[in-house]
Amino acid sequence: MKFSINRLAFISILNTVQRAIAQRTTIPILTGLKIDVTREGLWLTGSDADLSIEAHLEVSDPSVQLLVEKTGAIVLPARFFIDFIKKLSGKMVSLSLEDDNKVSIVSDQARVELFGIDAQNYPHLPQINTEESIELSGALFKQLVNQTIVSVSTQESRPILTGVHFTITKQSVKAVATDAHRLSQRIVKLDESVSDTESNDSVNTLSEDDEDGYDVIVPSKSLVELIRTIEDDEDIRLMISENQILFQTTHFNLYSRLLEGNYPDTDRLIPESSNSVITINSNQLLQATDRASLMAHHEDDNAVKLTIMDGNVELSSYASEMGNVTEKLECEAVTGENITITFNPDYLKAALKTFDGSDIVLNFIASTRPFYMTPKSEDPIDKAQFIHLITPIRTN
Repeated sequence: MKFSINRLAFISILNTVQRAIAQRTTIPILTGLKIDVTREGLWLTGSDADLSIEAHLEVSDPSVQLLVEKTGAIVLPARFFIDFIKKLSGKMVSLSLEDDNKVSIVSDQARVELFGIDAQNYPHLPQINTEESIELSGALFKQLVNQTIVSVSTQESRPILTGVHFTITKQSVKAVATDAHRLSQRIVKLDESVSDTESNDSVNTLSEDDEDGYDVIVPSKSLVELIRTIEDDEDIRLMISENQILFQTTHFNLYSRLLEGNYPDTDRLIPESSNSVITINSNQLLQATDRASLMAHHEDDNAVKLTIMDGNVELSSYASEMGNVTEKLECEAVTGENITITFNPDYLKAALKTFDGSDIVLNFIASTRPFYMTPKSEDPIDKAQFIHLITPIRTN
């Protein structure tokens, strides 16, 4: 193996793969970076057994200045190798594999020799059927994840809730997350007639045999690393096997294990009606909730109260050793019954941020029942496609 490459281009792809490399593991080789050089280009692989990223640069891409003199593969200690490449000062960097799995790295006047591991000992990546897939724009998929992942549980006591539940059919992709205290759901409709990926948001290539589609739960860690990596202007293809999912773009493949088990039936949790309704700008409500939460965080219950009284809406919070905050909200519309409901402001703030400053509709049933918010829309179908639900805090 022998090649040279533009150092900055090399660092960019190393940063991508590094996200999957294990820091601590019972499989020592997984702390390493696999480098595979072919005549067509350079492949880098990192994995922690649950998450694997495989990225590549092509010789034909003039921006990376990749020159392959000899093919080959090796696994190098990832942490030291990547840190060393970043600290070099030269524009180009050259790597050559010598005897006894020793790699020489040269850039300008700097040189280091690293002992590697035979690449044949590196675990094989999962094999996934690539004939059936769903393709979405990078921007749309990132939005889908960002609008739901806020409700994922961080408690390992219920592992199934630490992932996002995807239901994929020929007609739609539904993403749902809940931690038992709140719920986020987003549905993206798929255009079955799509043939040009450049002019549409989604492409469906599920076969007629897959009428039921897929029902999978993807760990939140995998999704976080994925949305950090993909660009808005690139398409992403989803391919699924029995216990793995592959996210594929032009420049990298991300493999993730799927969580095992049955996800709760969340459809039954979403109310079909409400007794009180507020229409308000999400950014305005976010700022008011943020101010109220400053006081709430000084009290053990971390609670903010929302009161609807005779068409007026008020946010308030109280801390026994600090004082209280009260703020009247300017709403576009307020209808229905008077109600007072207490909730965790951090849950509401996380949900409001996903609306990107647009107007929303808050729906309330009773002070002890979950309330939910949707985008402001005249089309009830649009509202059902994006919803956040929050369980109130019970008070005496």
